Amino acid sequence: MGFGTFFSYQVLPHVAQGRLKLVLEDFEPPPRPVSVIYPNARLLPARTRAFIDWMKAEFSGLRM
Repeated sequence: MGFGTFFSYQVLPHVAQGRLKLVLEDFEPPPRPVSVIYPNARLLPARTRAFIDWMKAEFSGLRM
């Protein structure tokens, strides 16, 4: 048993399954945006595009 501070994406599955419980919700800091910064280029490398697409899918609609 213990307490910790985590990003919501790290614990969301565990909270949803009831393995972790949120405590002190009134004291949580406000959500912070996540940004992906990359050089402006007409043709992005495939791996950069794949990473951006994965980030969008992974974090879209994520809220506790």
